[in-house]
Amino acid sequence: MPKQDYNWKRFWSLRTAKINFDEQGYLADPECGQYYNPELVDLEAIADIPCLVLVGEPGIGKSKEMETLKFYTENKIDASSRILELNLR
Repeated sequence: MPKQDYNWKRFWSLRTAKINFDEQGYLADPECGQYYNPELVDLEAIADIPCLVLVGEPGIGKSKEMETLKFYTENKIDASSRILELNLR
């Protein structure tokens, strides 16, 4: 089976955040009213935090999100700064 790559927007939260789902069990979209999931943020909202750790179940897009974060950060920092990338697998 060929690998499928979904270009979905992903949201971040603290491990202890309360996450709300709709009637079908899907994530209530944080961008369609912060009332449903006010603790979820997009990547741009946290990209300036010096140390981020992303954990989760296999196959949910963590590696893709880290690639996006690295690209976003590389375009924001000056040449004297460095990115330390560590994959804990």
